[in-house]
Amino acid sequence: PLDRRFLLMVGIAVGVVVLFWMFWLTAPPAARYWYFLAHTWWQLLVDIFRHKQFPRLAVEEYIVILLTVWAFLRFAYLGALTRLARFAARKRMEEMLADALAHPFRAELEQNFAEGVAARMASFSVASTDDPEAGTQGSSGSFRGSLADKHKALLVARKELLLMKAGHKAMLPRFLKITVRRKFVIEDTVSALKDRPVEELLAGKICVKYDSEFGVDAGGLTRDWFDAVGRTLSAQAQAEPQKAFFVAAPDQTLIPRSVGRDYGEVSEKEQDQFRALLALGRFLALAVFHEQPLPASFSLILCKYLLRVPVGLDDVRRLDPAFYNGRVASILKDDGLEQVNAALGEPLTFESAPNEACPKPEELKPGGSHIFVTDANKKEYVQLLCEAYLCGGIRREIQCLLQGFWDVLPYEVLHQCDVRPSELALFLSGSSDLDAEEWKKASEGSSSEDQVVWFWKVVEEMTQEQRCLLLQFTTGSSRLPPGGWPALKPRFTVKVTDAGSGSHLPHAHTCANQIVLYRYITQEQLRSKLLHAILTEDFGFS
Repeated sequence: PLDRRFLLMVGIAVGVVVLFWMFWLTAPPAARYWYFLAHTWWQLLVDIFRHKQFPRLAVEEYIVILLTVWAFLRFAYLGALTRLARFAARKRMEEMLADALAHPFRAELEQNFAEGVAARMASFSVASTDDPEAGTQGSSGSFRGSLADKHKALLVARKELLLMKAGHKAMLPRFLKITVRRKFVIEDTVSALKDRPVEELLAGKICVKYDSEFGVDAGGLTRDWFDAVGRTLSAQAQAEPQKAFFVAAPDQTLIPRSVGRDYGEVSEKEQDQFRALLALGRFLALAVFHEQPLPASFSLILCKYLLRVPVGLDDVRRLDPAFYNGRVASILKDDGLEQVNAALGEPLTFESAPNEACPKPEELKPGGSHIFVTDANKKEYVQLLCEAYLCGGIRREIQCLLQGFWDVLPYEVLHQCDVRPSELALFLSGSSDLDAEEWKKASEGSSSEDQVVWFWKVVEEMTQEQRCLLLQFTTGSSRLPPGGWPALKPRFTVKVTDAGSGSHLPHAHTCANQIVLYRYITQEQLRSKLLHAILTEDFGFS
């Protein structure tokens, strides 16, 4: 009944508007104007083509002719400009594709990447501070503030860059019109975005129309489009991983699906897949630009790629604890290499670990299959091994996704606004509505410990933004699973340790969804240390 009343009201409103325009166009003043315009042009054309002379017209008739010619030329100019912009956009897309295929992605790793866990734990001994914001300013030193402030600064910086390129605001499109079919929302989205000029993609308003559906986009259809694309990408990654553009990583976040080899020739079919990843990179940037979080989880590692932030050993541990424990930690520990060689029954060489994207081992360096891993070179091996595990088999796919994203939101703009990986993850995936009481009920931990009691009091005082950062710090994702807290496995756990002291920051075991607190003396000290840890975002351990 509600839908019927709504459609009836819309029908009445449309009928009134149509009748008004029909009345206005056929009213005596309007009729006289159309007659005057048509008669003037008819007289002009007849005298020029039949009598071979320029007619003598009244001043107002010359004015009408000039205005009509100006309007026609302006319309033709804008149409030609749009076509030229589309042509230039297609050319730019092909150039980006060629560049991405010629320069496969290689992950930048942190210095001292393969240092042991003990060395990294020493970094917990941070100088005591009561300022929870200490250390949260990026290396650029250009900006610090809430997510809303950073997003506003991001919009301003991108629009200024766009205006500088266009020359004048009047040259920028006002609307981005998208038409898609619900059953083919991914394919139509790719088709709609891959050839559009950046100026059109960054128009102030998006107007979405679903084919064969009645509806006027006042914002709702745009939100529905972003949501539908995000849900479909996630659903395809689970149901059709062999055909989807993204697949689920070991931590259940989305990463690009392998299309072809990292090097060598590319077939036309594979090129179409790479073009689609360029378009989807643009889509992700649009979601950030228009504040439309997607119902999909993207890896913090992918966000680090987008921001050109070096990847650390903890990121590998967070992504795949089984790989880390079996192929990294076991080698880095004392006498670990001997145990691994004994378990394999043969000496370990510089070859990659098989994964879904790259099932066959490949040499990590020239001649790697004949270079044995020793205690002297095992750190180099671990570094090359992890880089290959993160990117092997999908280097071109990652590069296409990044190029598409940077085409809409350049890295320089993100860096200028000091956007952090955890913040970009929130821009992309949004956040769940985290209720502190429900969170506490679904968690484990000793309720008799003062630190645990204080922890939940601090969580109650947190904003939604801070709670999402805490959830991401502890679990690796700012969003809850579709089933909410009961579906979070293992359960969220708060643990208090006697190791260390109150000068240490809390740390997390993301594979166990566990946060570890130290014996803080007061609730205020715990609050300061906790906020410092989640804002600096570099102290999460799996």
